[in-house]
Amino acid sequence: MDEKNLPGYVSGFDPERNIRELGGIEARDGRRVRHGLLYRGSTLGNLSDEERAGVDGLGLACIFDLRAAAEADAFPEYIPEGTAHQRVAGMYGPDGAEMDFSPAAIARMESSGGEPVDIMRALYLSMVRDNPALHALVDHLKTHDAPLYFHCSAGKDRTGIAAALILTILGVDDGTIIRNFLDTNIYRAEMISNPPDPLPPMFPTKELWVQANEVYPANLQAVLDAWGTQGPSREHFLQEEFALDQDTLSSLRSFYLH
Repeated sequence: MDEKNLPGYVSGFDPERNIRELGGIEARDGRRVRHGLLYRGSTLGNLSDEERAGVDGLGLACIFDLRAAAEADAFPEYIPEGTAHQRVAGMYGPDGAEMDFSPAAIARMESSGGEPVDIMRALYLSMVRDNPALHALVDHLKTHDAPLYFHCSAGKDRTGIAAALILTILGVDDGTIIRNFLDTNIYRAEMISNPPDPLPPMFPTKELWVQANEVYPANLQAVLDAWGTQGPSREHFLQEEFALDQDTLSSLRSFYLH
């Protein structure tokens, strides 16, 4: 499938950047996410002139960066004039350090002896509770800090979990959330199927390259399960973790849905 046919497609960007909006996604109550408020993607670094104009055209109020400090320092991004910027690391390694997905960090993960998919699932689950980035993201939602662009390096793992949380708050069902998550594999299809030759040292086989650059539904499903089943259990989690009571949820849905 061509990414241009997917919900949320935003023109003017290289598909590999995985830039799209949540606008148009349907919630369980039949309302849809308003267009032009919530955007997800990868880092806004090394933009072409067309892409920079595309970012300017979004009229962003805030860019929320889920990368580790080392990633942000190594790949500075474009911040339009008048756009606020906040960086809060979204994922942490077993040692408590910010997970930066550098070659050294990937080597440390590989040295743990686990399968790459299992390691990534463990990292996903590390974001479930007491995650400072997700709490800061919810604060942006509460203050209607939109249009909001949230991203990590590739716009797939940390960003995918952040998008899942936003859509959960807005009352979107899990199947729709997972389909949005898996659209990453369509946006990045050419990159995934055509690895560089030679492969980077941290990916000695094409299989490892694919595992590192695709997303897998079971990983996000594990996060959704950890947040509780849909309905009262999930809303109990939102209240317990983010202090989102029914009145606050209703207010957020009134602003972001129509």
